[in-house]
Amino acid sequence: NVSIIWIYAVLTGLSASVLRSAVMFTFVAMGSSLKRITNIYNVLASSAFFLLLINPYFLMEVGFQLSYLAVLGIVLLQPRIYPLFYTRYLLLDKIWMITAVSIAAQAATFPLGLLYYYQFPVYFLVSNLFVIPASTLVLYLGLALFALFWMPRVSNVIGLLLDKTIWFMDWVVLSIDSLPFALLQGISISVPESWFIYLIIAGIVVFFYYNRNSFFIASLAFAALLLGWNTIEKFLHMQQKRLIIYSVPNTTAMDFISGCEHLFVADSSLLNDYDRMLFHIKHNWWDSGLRSATAGVSDDFQMPFLKRKNQYIQFLDKRMVLLDKEFEASESGTKLKVDFIILSKNVRVKMEKLAEAYDFGKIIFDSSNSGKRIQYWKKDCERLGIGYWDVNEQGAFVEEL
Repeated sequence: NVSIIWIYAVLTGLSASVLRSAVMFTFVAMGSSLKRITNIYNVLASSAFFLLLINPYFLMEVGFQLSYLAVLGIVLLQPRIYPLFYTRYLLLDKIWMITAVSIAAQAATFPLGLLYYYQFPVYFLVSNLFVIPASTLVLYLGLALFALFWMPRVSNVIGLLLDKTIWFMDWVVLSIDSLPFALLQGISISVPESWFIYLIIAGIVVFFYYNRNSFFIASLAFAALLLGWNTIEKFLHMQQKRLIIYSVPNTTAMDFISGCEHLFVADSSLLNDYDRMLFHIKHNWWDSGLRSATAGVSDDFQMPFLKRKNQYIQFLDKRMVLLDKEFEASESGTKLKVDFIILSKNVRVKMEKLAEAYDFGKIIFDSSNSGKRIQYWKKDCERLGIGYWDVNEQGAFVEEL
């Protein structure tokens, strides 16, 4: 019943993948009621067109892209993969059928996984053996619970089965995720590289469908273009010189980048928090081709391109001062020329005193400062005509050198 499908879709939040399923089912039901033969590719295309007509921004949603590509991969590749292996044992046949679906869906979606999430699930074939049947059961149990909610004894049993099935599915995913080398992380590709990968896949698929060597040669050509693009990116990474002061709430976090070498300086609370590092920092490292090198915010350090002594930092040809303790002006009376002054940890300082002690280009307020303190500093900067950058409000400060 179409109405039940749509009520279920509303209850689950109308995500892009759920909308895709609901619209496709609706179109198939309409075709059946009109006694028309439905073609899965036409249903896919028309449902996507219908959803984009309602909201064109669906096209930019990761869930929308992954959902349609997964279905396209399954209907296009699974019929070619499944016949490659035959067994007369029913259980082995069902396992192979799920495996063929997993391979088809993964082949169609893994470039987007690399583009958006920088990772590849190594054990996807194992996890899908459990997740695909369990998720199918969750769908049917959810529909049954919705249809039979008015029968307390029956609905309680269905609800218990639904709860246990979801628990089992989560347990399988978390258990497999905890295995060694479960994820290949740090794989960074650009949008053009993702298109090259899809063109390679498309060429191989068409080659197997029509057995024309020209398509296989085209795939090799796209592979060569992908390799060339990647080589250019590596060369550009070797030329980069960049100062970054990140916007990480309540934290000091700075990157000094020279080629593929860098030093990341941050509070220990951030350095020891894997999830925050992954969310705020590591994606930028992977995009920039950087090797991980870190230091505490209070540490002195010396590298070929970077040196710090107390509050003074020399990075290539840029000088800066990091003030995170109470400021004491020099008694010499001469101004020290620096490019940047970085204020951190709600340091007690007045702009007038800084202007007397330093000849500088810009003041940067990092994320470890409170909003109230930054607003106080801003008023003084505007009154004195001092340039500033607030990473909390304006985002990360990035200086290309």
